Amino acid sequence: MDATMQAETSPLLRLPTELRLIIYEHLLLPFVSTNAAGEINTPKRGPRITASEYHEYEMGSNSNAFASGPRTLRIRTMDPTSLPPTRRTKYHIRSDRFRTRTTMTTYALQQNPGLHTAILQTCRQCHAEAAELLYSSYTFDFDTHVEAVIPFLADLTPIARASISSVALIKRALPYVKEFDRAEWHSACEYMATELTIPTLRLSLGVVAGKPGPNGWVDVPELTVDHFRLVQPRSAIAGVEFEWAEQLMWMRGLRAMHVRAIIEHCPPPESETMAFWVSFSKSIEGAFSDWIRGIMLA
Repeated sequence: MDATMQAETSPLLRLPTELRLIIYEHLLLPFVSTNAAGEINTPKRGPRITASEYHEYEMGSNSNAFASGPRTLRIRTMDPTSLPPTRRTKYHIRSDRFRTRTTMTTYALQQNPGLHTAILQTCRQCHAEAAELLYSSYTFDFDTHVEAVIPFLADLTPIARASISSVALIKRALPYVKEFDRAEWHSACEYMATELTIPTLRLSLGVVAGKPGPNGWVDVPELTVDHFRLVQPRSAIAGVEFEWAEQLMWMRGLRAMHVRAIIEHCPPPESETMAFWVSFSKSIEGAFSDWIRGIMLA
């Protein structure tokens, strides 16, 4: 059925465009109340998801900048034991305690704030009109579930994918990153740099940070921007790899970028690698943020 016949038969398409946009807003931008953590107070029950691999003990100084962004949809990897029949792209994850066994699963929306996305499936015209509103109005937050980035984005139509204006990621604690973590991060950054509209994109980057002992970072030396300039000709400093930062820079030319530390407690460092990581952790919202934002912002 072509657009002319649809308009003749559909009461919705016979409405003025301004009225259709109001209807889309009610369906796709519902009013929701949230608590101090940004969680929906009365969410629809979501699927079981795999747990994040960090515990944030305290908020960094840049946390408020994250909260001030667009409303958020949390995209997470589903618990493989509760996987329902689905047409979504499936992928393998490391599913046991020691991350040695792989299991097939897919992604899901952690909390539905009351979206009625079926309107996008009614016809091509409704999809074209409503997709831009939906995908440009939310931050799509993947947390550490970087493996879900490509399946989620690849399942979208080109119109929807091009409309995404805000993405949030969290980088796992650097000393504990595995080879498959590196591969997933590499692939996600490469895909986003190619498929998203970078000049209109806002990126929120969280980096898991280590804060040792009762004194925290009191006596820990802080890194400077000059330290991070050494990263570009090298893949690691003091045993801490930084290829992930170079891969993130494939998305340079961003409209906006915010960086914050996800602060975990850690034991006092007993090696050069851990000592450097703790110094880096202290510097995430300072010199590291200044350095990477200076490169990535348009």
